[in-house]
Amino acid sequence: MVLTCLIVLWSGAAWAYHFSAAAPTGQTLYYNVVDGGAELVFPHETSLPAYGWTSFTKPMGALTVPDTVEWGGERYAVVSIGHHALYGCNGLSSLTVPEGVTRIGASAFATCSQLATVTLPSTLDTLWGGALKECSSLRRLVMRCQQPPYLGALVFDMTPIDSCVLEVPCGAESAYAAASPWNGFGQMVNPVCEGTLTVSVNDALCGYATGSGTYAAGIGVQLTAVPAEGCFFACWDDGVEANPRVVLVEGDAAYRAMLFAMRHDTVWLTDSVVATMARLSVLSADETFGIGVGSAVLPVGSEVEVCALPLEGHRFAGWADGAEENPRRVTLTGDMTLTVLFDMADVQSAEADWQVEVNGLTVSVSCPRGSRLNVYDAAGRLMFSTSTQSDRTHVQLPAGGVYLVQVDESTAKKVVAAR
Repeated sequence: MVLTCLIVLWSGAAWAYHFSAAAPTGQTLYYNVVDGGAELVFPHETSLPAYGWTSFTKPMGALTVPDTVEWGGERYAVVSIGHHALYGCNGLSSLTVPEGVTRIGASAFATCSQLATVTLPSTLDTLWGGALKECSSLRRLVMRCQQPPYLGALVFDMTPIDSCVLEVPCGAESAYAAASPWNGFGQMVNPVCEGTLTVSVNDALCGYATGSGTYAAGIGVQLTAVPAEGCFFACWDDGVEANPRVVLVEGDAAYRAMLFAMRHDTVWLTDSVVATMARLSVLSADETFGIGVGSAVLPVGSEVEVCALPLEGHRFAGWADGAEENPRRVTLTGDMTLTVLFDMADVQSAEADWQVEVNGLTVSVSCPRGSRLNVYDAAGRLMFSTSTQSDRTHVQLPAGGVYLVQVDESTAKKVVAAR
Protein backbone atom coordinates (compact mmCIF):
# COMPACT_ATOMS: atom_id res chain seq x y z
CA MET A 1 0.00 0.00 0.00
CA VAL A 2 1.37 3.42 -0.94
CA LEU A 3 0.93 5.98 1.79
CA THR A 4 0.69 9.62 0.79
CA CYS A 5 1.26 12.34 3.34
CA LEU A 6 -1.27 15.17 3.35
CA ILE A 7 0.45 18.51 2.77
CA VAL A 8 -1.36 21.83 3.12
CA LEU A 9 0.03 25.35 3.19
CA TRP A 10 -1.49 27.73 5.71
CA SER A 11 -0.18 31.26 6.29
CA GLY A 12 3.22 30.16 5.10
CA ALA A 13 3.51 27.31 7.64
CA ALA A 14 3.42 23.69 6.45
CA TRP A 15 1.82 20.88 8.39
CA ALA A 16 1.51 17.19 7.73
CA TYR A 17 -0.11 14.01 8.96
CA HIS A 18 -1.42 10.89 7.29
CA PHE A 19 -4.88 10.84 8.87
CA SER A 20 -7.00 11.91 11.83
CA ALA A 21 -9.29 9.86 14.07
CA ALA A 22 -11.48 10.41 17.09
CA ALA A 23 -10.28 9.18 20.48
CA PRO A 24 -12.60 7.08 22.70
CA THR A 25 -13.10 10.24 24.76
CA GLY A 26 -14.17 12.21 21.68
CA GLN A 27 -11.16 14.41 20.85
CA THR A 28 -9.69 14.49 17.31
CA LEU A 29 -6.10 13.22 17.17
CA TYR A 30 -3.60 13.06 14.29
CA TYR A 31 -1.42 10.13 13.22
CA ASN A 32 1.34 9.01 10.89
CA VAL A 33 1.86 5.41 9.83
CA VAL A 34 5.27 4.17 10.98
CA ASP A 35 7.01 0.81 10.90
CA GLY A 36 4.92 -1.51 13.01
CA GLY A 37 1.90 0.73 13.58
CA ALA A 38 0.69 4.29 14.04
CA GLU A 39 2.30 7.26 15.80
CA LEU A 40 0.34 10.08 17.42
CA VAL A 41 1.76 13.31 15.98
CA PHE A 42 1.64 17.07 16.30
CA PRO A 43 -0.23 18.33 13.19
CA HIS A 44 2.66 20.56 12.03
CA GLU A 45 5.50 19.56 9.78
CA THR A 46 8.02 21.65 11.72
CA SER A 47 9.67 20.13 14.75
CA LEU A 48 9.33 23.47 16.54
CA PRO A 49 5.77 23.97 17.75
CA ALA A 50 6.06 27.74 17.75
CA TYR A 51 3.05 28.00 15.45
CA GLY A 52 0.82 26.35 18.03
CA TRP A 53 -2.21 24.40 16.80
CA THR A 54 -3.27 27.28 14.51
CA SER A 55 -6.48 26.13 12.79
CA PHE A 56 -6.59 22.77 14.60
CA THR A 57 -8.70 22.21 17.72
CA LYS A 58 -6.55 21.29 20.69
CA PRO A 59 -7.63 18.17 22.59
CA MET A 60 -9.20 19.15 25.92
CA GLY A 61 -10.53 17.49 29.06
CA ALA A 62 -9.88 13.86 29.94
CA LEU A 63 -8.11 12.20 26.99
CA THR A 64 -7.65 8.47 26.44
CA VAL A 65 -5.44 7.70 23.44
CA PRO A 66 -6.84 4.61 21.63
CA ASP A 67 -4.72 1.48 21.36
CA THR A 68 -5.68 1.01 17.69
CA VAL A 69 -6.81 3.34 14.88
CA GLU A 70 -8.25 2.68 11.44
CA TRP A 71 -7.29 4.33 8.15
CA GLY A 72 -7.82 3.30 4.54
CA GLY A 73 -9.46 0.03 5.52
CA GLU A 74 -6.47 -1.00 7.66
CA ARG A 75 -6.28 -1.08 11.45
CA TYR A 76 -3.00 0.01 13.07
CA ALA A 77 -1.81 -0.45 16.63
CA VAL A 78 -0.71 2.82 18.25
CA VAL A 79 2.95 2.15 19.07
CA SER A 80 4.45 5.58 19.76
CA ILE A 81 3.77 9.21 20.69
CA GLY A 82 5.67 11.61 18.45
CA HIS A 83 7.74 14.67 19.36
CA HIS A 84 5.51 17.56 20.52
CA ALA A 85 2.41 15.42 19.85
CA LEU A 86 0.27 17.21 22.44
CA TYR A 87 2.53 20.19 23.04
CA GLY A 88 0.70 23.17 24.47
CA CYS A 89 -2.65 21.42 24.95
CA ASN A 90 -3.30 23.43 28.08
CA GLY A 91 -6.95 22.35 28.26
CA LEU A 92 -6.11 18.71 28.99
CA SER A 93 -7.01 17.60 32.52
CA SER A 94 -5.94 13.95 32.36
CA LEU A 95 -4.18 11.70 29.87
CA THR A 96 -4.04 7.91 29.47
CA VAL A 97 -1.51 6.39 27.06
CA PRO A 98 -2.51 2.87 25.96
CA GLU A 99 -0.72 -0.44 26.34
CA GLY A 100 1.45 -1.12 23.27
CA VAL A 101 3.09 2.30 23.17
CA THR A 102 6.85 1.88 23.60
CA ARG A 103 8.17 5.41 22.96
CA ILE A 104 7.07 8.91 23.92
CA GLY A 105 8.84 11.67 22.02
CA ALA A 106 10.56 14.86 23.15
CA SER A 107 8.24 17.51 24.63
CA ALA A 108 5.28 15.27 23.77
CA PHE A 109 3.15 16.64 26.63
CA ALA A 110 5.15 19.78 27.45
CA THR A 111 3.38 22.95 28.64
CA CYS A 112 0.08 21.17 29.24
CA SER A 113 -0.55 23.51 32.13
CA GLN A 114 -3.84 21.99 33.38
CA LEU A 115 -2.76 18.36 33.11
CA ALA A 116 -3.29 16.83 36.56
CA THR A 117 -3.09 13.04 36.00
CA VAL A 118 -1.05 11.02 33.50
CA THR A 119 -1.10 7.23 33.10
CA LEU A 120 1.73 5.58 31.13
CA PRO A 121 1.66 1.93 29.93
CA SER A 122 3.63 -1.12 31.03
CA THR A 123 5.09 -1.39 27.49
CA LEU A 124 6.86 1.99 27.65
CA ASP A 125 10.66 1.77 27.34
CA THR A 126 11.67 5.34 26.35
CA LEU A 127 10.53 8.75 27.55
CA TRP A 128 12.42 11.42 25.62
CA GLY A 129 13.63 14.78 26.90
CA GLY A 130 11.13 17.34 28.14
CA ALA A 131 8.20 14.94 27.62
CA LEU A 132 6.43 16.30 30.72
CA LYS A 133 8.13 19.67 30.89
CA GLU A 134 6.29 22.65 32.42
CA CYS A 135 3.21 20.64 33.43
CA SER A 136 2.56 22.91 36.38
CA SER A 137 -0.67 21.20 37.54
CA LEU A 138 0.60 17.61 37.52
CA ARG A 139 -0.47 15.88 40.74
CA ARG A 140 -0.39 12.17 39.90
CA LEU A 141 1.76 10.12 37.52
CA VAL A 142 0.77 6.46 37.16
CA MET A 143 3.58 4.23 35.86
CA ARG A 144 2.62 0.70 34.86
CA CYS A 145 6.21 -0.30 33.94
CA GLN A 146 7.89 -2.71 36.35
CA GLN A 147 11.23 -1.06 35.51
CA PRO A 148 11.71 2.70 35.06
CA PRO A 149 11.92 3.53 31.32
CA TYR A 150 14.94 5.18 29.72
CA LEU A 151 14.73 8.96 30.15
CA GLY A 152 16.00 11.78 28.00
CA ALA A 153 17.21 15.05 29.49
CA LEU A 154 14.95 17.27 31.61
CA VAL A 155 11.85 15.09 31.26
CA PHE A 156 10.17 16.86 34.21
CA ASP A 157 11.86 20.24 33.83
CA MET A 158 9.87 22.93 35.67
CA THR A 159 7.18 20.41 36.64
CA PRO A 160 6.61 20.28 40.44
CA ILE A 161 7.22 16.57 40.98
CA ASP A 162 8.07 17.20 44.63
CA SER A 163 4.35 17.78 45.23
CA CYS A 164 3.25 14.99 42.88
CA VAL A 165 2.24 11.39 43.67
CA LEU A 166 4.07 8.66 41.76
CA GLU A 167 2.09 5.40 41.51
CA VAL A 168 4.19 2.35 40.60
CA PRO A 169 3.31 -1.35 40.17
CA CYS A 170 3.47 -3.83 43.03
CA GLY A 171 7.07 -4.93 43.56
CA ALA A 172 8.56 -2.00 41.62
CA GLU A 173 9.08 0.38 44.55
CA SER A 174 12.79 -0.29 45.02
CA ALA A 175 13.60 0.15 41.31
CA TYR A 176 11.96 3.59 41.19
CA ALA A 177 13.24 4.65 44.61
CA ALA A 178 16.82 3.98 43.49
CA ALA A 179 16.60 6.01 40.28
CA SER A 180 16.58 9.74 39.57
CA PRO A 181 14.37 11.67 39.00
CA TRP A 182 11.78 9.13 40.20
CA ASN A 183 13.07 9.42 43.76
CA GLY A 184 12.35 13.14 43.63
CA PHE A 185 8.57 12.68 43.65
CA GLY A 186 6.79 13.87 46.78
CA GLN A 187 5.14 10.49 47.45
CA MET A 188 5.39 6.99 46.02
CA VAL A 189 2.35 4.71 46.26
CA ASN A 190 1.18 1.35 44.97
CA PRO A 191 -2.13 0.32 43.51
CA VAL A 192 -3.91 -2.36 45.52
CA CYS A 193 -1.51 -5.32 45.74
CA GLU A 194 -3.74 -7.62 47.75
CA GLY A 195 -7.14 -7.79 49.35
CA THR A 196 -8.84 -9.59 52.21
CA LEU A 197 -12.14 -11.32 51.44
CA THR A 198 -14.50 -11.88 54.36
CA VAL A 199 -17.12 -14.51 53.50
CA SER A 200 -19.95 -15.17 55.96
CA VAL A 201 -23.58 -16.31 56.19
CA ASN A 202 -26.66 -14.59 57.55
CA ASP A 203 -27.50 -17.50 59.89
CA ALA A 204 -24.81 -19.87 61.17
CA LEU A 205 -27.49 -22.47 62.01
CA CYS A 206 -28.25 -22.80 58.29
CA GLY A 207 -24.74 -23.55 57.06
CA TYR A 208 -21.44 -21.88 56.21
CA ALA A 209 -19.53 -20.31 53.33
CA THR A 210 -15.94 -20.67 52.13
CA GLY A 211 -13.51 -18.33 50.38
CA SER A 212 -12.30 -16.03 53.16
CA GLY A 213 -8.63 -15.10 53.03
CA THR A 214 -6.03 -12.64 51.79
CA TYR A 215 -5.17 -12.86 48.09
CA ALA A 216 -3.09 -11.07 45.46
CA ALA A 217 -5.01 -8.38 43.59
CA GLY A 218 -6.29 -9.25 40.16
CA ILE A 219 -7.00 -12.95 40.68
CA GLY A 220 -10.37 -14.66 40.78
CA VAL A 221 -11.40 -16.43 44.00
CA GLN A 222 -14.19 -18.99 44.28
CA LEU A 223 -16.81 -18.42 47.00
CA THR A 224 -19.10 -21.31 47.98
CA ALA A 225 -22.17 -21.36 50.22
CA VAL A 226 -22.87 -24.71 51.92
CA PRO A 227 -26.41 -25.01 53.34
CA ALA A 228 -27.11 -27.29 56.29
CA GLU A 229 -29.69 -30.08 56.02
CA GLY A 230 -33.17 -28.60 55.78
CA CYS A 231 -31.86 -25.24 54.55
CA PHE A 232 -31.32 -23.72 51.13
CA PHE A 233 -29.15 -21.02 49.52
CA ALA A 234 -31.13 -18.07 48.10
CA CYS A 235 -28.45 -15.62 46.93
CA TRP A 236 -25.50 -13.51 48.05
CA ASP A 237 -26.21 -10.21 49.76
CA ASP A 238 -25.22 -8.29 46.60
CA GLY A 239 -27.96 -10.07 44.64
CA VAL A 240 -25.79 -12.62 42.80
CA GLU A 241 -27.45 -16.05 42.98
CA ALA A 242 -24.66 -18.19 41.47
CA ASN A 243 -23.22 -20.76 43.87
CA PRO A 244 -20.32 -21.22 43.71
CA ARG A 245 -19.29 -17.86 42.28
CA VAL A 246 -15.97 -16.26 41.33
CA VAL A 247 -15.01 -12.74 42.46
CA LEU A 248 -12.06 -10.62 41.35
CA VAL A 249 -9.82 -9.39 44.14
CA GLU A 250 -9.68 -5.60 43.89
CA GLY A 251 -9.12 -4.80 47.57
CA ASP A 252 -10.82 -5.68 50.84
CA ALA A 253 -14.40 -6.90 50.36
CA ALA A 254 -17.13 -8.73 52.29
CA TYR A 255 -19.70 -11.19 50.94
CA ARG A 256 -22.56 -12.80 52.85
CA ALA A 257 -24.47 -15.89 51.72
CA MET A 258 -28.20 -15.80 52.43
CA LEU A 259 -29.19 -19.22 53.80
CA PHE A 260 -32.75 -20.00 54.93
CA ALA A 261 -34.48 -22.81 56.79
CA MET A 262 -37.43 -24.34 54.95
CA ARG A 263 -40.50 -24.37 57.25
CA HIS A 264 -43.76 -24.86 55.38
CA ASP A 265 -44.83 -21.57 53.74
CA THR A 266 -42.46 -19.25 55.58
CA VAL A 267 -38.73 -18.85 55.98
CA TRP A 268 -37.47 -18.29 59.52
CA LEU A 269 -34.50 -15.99 60.12
CA THR A 270 -32.67 -15.74 63.42
CA ASP A 271 -35.29 -13.61 65.16
CA SER A 272 -37.96 -12.75 62.56
CA VAL A 273 -40.22 -14.18 59.85
CA VAL A 274 -40.07 -13.06 56.24
CA ALA A 275 -42.56 -13.55 53.43
CA THR A 276 -42.95 -16.76 51.47
CA MET A 277 -40.11 -17.40 49.06
CA ALA A 278 -40.71 -18.14 45.37
CA ARG A 279 -38.53 -19.33 42.52
CA LEU A 280 -38.15 -17.28 39.33
CA SER A 281 -36.86 -19.26 36.34
CA VAL A 282 -35.69 -17.31 33.27
CA LEU A 283 -35.23 -19.77 30.42
CA SER A 284 -34.21 -19.66 26.76
CA ALA A 285 -36.28 -21.26 24.01
CA ASP A 286 -32.99 -22.18 22.30
CA GLU A 287 -29.79 -22.07 24.35
CA THR A 288 -27.67 -22.18 21.19
CA PHE A 289 -29.03 -18.70 20.36
CA GLY A 290 -28.77 -17.10 23.82
CA ILE A 291 -29.73 -17.33 27.48
CA GLY A 292 -32.13 -15.75 29.93
CA VAL A 293 -30.62 -13.94 32.93
CA GLY A 294 -32.28 -13.34 36.29
CA SER A 295 -33.27 -16.72 37.76
CA ALA A 296 -33.43 -16.47 41.55
CA VAL A 297 -35.15 -17.50 44.77
CA LEU A 298 -36.64 -14.36 46.33
CA PRO A 299 -39.46 -13.26 48.65
CA VAL A 300 -42.91 -13.07 47.06
CA GLY A 301 -43.64 -9.46 46.09
CA SER A 302 -40.07 -8.73 45.00
CA GLU A 303 -39.64 -6.64 41.86
CA VAL A 304 -37.00 -8.28 39.69
CA GLU A 305 -35.14 -7.18 36.54
CA VAL A 306 -34.53 -9.98 34.03
CA CYS A 307 -32.94 -9.83 30.60
CA ALA A 308 -32.15 -11.76 27.44
CA LEU A 309 -28.52 -12.21 26.43
CA PRO A 310 -28.07 -13.24 22.77
CA LEU A 311 -24.98 -15.01 21.48
CA GLU A 312 -22.97 -13.61 18.57
CA GLY A 313 -24.93 -13.74 15.32
CA HIS A 314 -28.31 -13.74 17.08
CA ARG A 315 -30.75 -11.19 18.44
CA PHE A 316 -33.49 -10.88 21.03
CA ALA A 317 -36.95 -11.55 19.49
CA GLY A 318 -39.28 -11.14 22.48
CA TRP A 319 -40.69 -13.11 25.41
CA ALA A 320 -43.01 -16.09 25.11
CA ASP A 321 -45.70 -14.22 27.06
CA GLY A 322 -45.73 -11.42 24.47
CA ALA A 323 -43.58 -8.87 26.31
CA GLU A 324 -41.03 -7.05 24.15
CA GLU A 325 -38.90 -5.14 26.68
CA ASN A 326 -35.32 -6.17 27.28
CA PRO A 327 -34.45 -5.89 30.05
CA ARG A 328 -37.86 -6.10 31.72
CA ARG A 329 -39.09 -5.86 35.30
CA VAL A 330 -41.52 -8.34 36.82
CA THR A 331 -43.16 -8.64 40.23
CA LEU A 332 -42.79 -12.09 41.78
CA THR A 333 -46.27 -13.28 42.86
CA GLY A 334 -45.26 -16.92 43.24
CA ASP A 335 -43.17 -19.45 41.36
CA MET A 336 -42.77 -18.00 37.88
CA THR A 337 -41.17 -19.10 34.60
CA LEU A 338 -40.27 -16.64 31.82
CA THR A 339 -39.05 -17.85 28.44
CA VAL A 340 -37.02 -15.65 26.10
CA LEU A 341 -37.06 -16.01 22.31
CA PHE A 342 -34.12 -15.39 19.95
CA ASP A 343 -33.59 -15.58 16.21
CA MET A 344 -30.74 -15.11 13.75
CA ALA A 345 -29.47 -11.54 13.35
CA ASP A 346 -30.65 -9.95 10.09
CA VAL A 347 -27.25 -8.42 9.40
CA GLN A 348 -23.92 -9.72 10.56
CA SER A 349 -22.80 -7.46 13.40
CA ALA A 350 -19.41 -5.80 13.37
CA GLU A 351 -16.64 -7.75 15.06
CA ALA A 352 -16.62 -6.98 18.77
CA ASP A 353 -13.75 -4.87 20.05
CA TRP A 354 -12.70 -7.59 22.51
CA GLN A 355 -11.37 -11.12 22.48
CA VAL A 356 -11.65 -14.11 24.81
CA GLU A 357 -9.40 -17.15 25.23
CA VAL A 358 -9.78 -20.15 27.53
CA ASN A 359 -7.04 -22.37 28.93
CA GLY A 360 -8.35 -25.07 31.23
CA LEU A 361 -10.43 -23.24 33.83
CA THR A 362 -8.84 -19.85 33.14
CA VAL A 363 -10.66 -17.40 30.87
CA SER A 364 -8.60 -14.46 29.57
CA VAL A 365 -10.46 -11.46 28.16
CA SER A 366 -8.76 -8.67 26.20
CA CYS A 367 -10.89 -5.52 26.20
CA PRO A 368 -10.48 -1.78 26.87
CA ARG A 369 -9.69 -0.86 30.47
CA GLY A 370 -12.83 0.22 32.34
CA SER A 371 -15.18 -2.13 30.47
CA ARG A 372 -17.87 -4.06 32.34
CA LEU A 373 -16.99 -7.76 32.15
CA ASN A 374 -19.64 -10.37 33.00
CA VAL A 375 -19.33 -14.17 32.98
CA TYR A 376 -22.48 -16.32 33.12
CA ASP A 377 -22.93 -20.05 33.40
CA ALA A 378 -25.09 -21.90 30.87
CA ALA A 379 -28.15 -21.43 33.11
CA GLY A 380 -27.78 -17.64 32.97
CA ARG A 381 -26.45 -17.22 36.50
CA LEU A 382 -23.94 -14.40 36.92
CA MET A 383 -20.67 -16.01 38.02
CA PHE A 384 -18.35 -13.03 37.79
CA SER A 385 -18.68 -9.29 37.20
CA THR A 386 -16.15 -6.46 37.33
CA SER A 387 -15.04 -3.20 35.78
CA THR A 388 -11.74 -4.19 34.16
CA GLN A 389 -8.60 -2.60 35.60
CA SER A 390 -6.28 -3.46 32.71
CA ASP A 391 -6.46 -4.36 29.02
CA ARG A 392 -6.39 -8.09 29.88
CA THR A 393 -8.36 -9.75 32.69
CA HIS A 394 -8.03 -13.36 33.86
CA VAL A 395 -10.97 -15.20 35.46
CA GLN A 396 -10.59 -18.56 37.23
CA LEU A 397 -13.78 -20.57 36.76
CA PRO A 398 -15.02 -22.91 39.51
CA ALA A 399 -15.64 -25.94 37.29
CA GLY A 400 -15.59 -27.18 33.73
CA GLY A 401 -18.56 -26.51 31.45
CA VAL A 402 -20.10 -23.96 29.11
CA TYR A 403 -19.92 -20.26 30.04
CA LEU A 404 -20.94 -17.05 28.32
CA VAL A 405 -18.69 -13.98 28.37
CA GLN A 406 -20.05 -10.46 27.81
CA VAL A 407 -18.25 -7.10 27.64
CA ASP A 408 -20.39 -3.99 28.17
CA GLU A 409 -23.60 -4.28 26.09
CA SER A 410 -22.19 -6.55 23.39
CA THR A 411 -23.62 -9.92 22.42
CA ALA A 412 -22.05 -12.77 24.37
CA LYS A 413 -19.33 -15.22 23.34
CA LYS A 414 -19.54 -18.86 24.37
CA VAL A 415 -16.50 -20.62 25.87
CA VAL A 416 -15.96 -24.17 27.09
CA ALA A 417 -13.80 -24.64 30.18
CA ALA A 418 -12.26 -28.00 31.04
CA ARG A 419 -9.97 -29.25 33.76
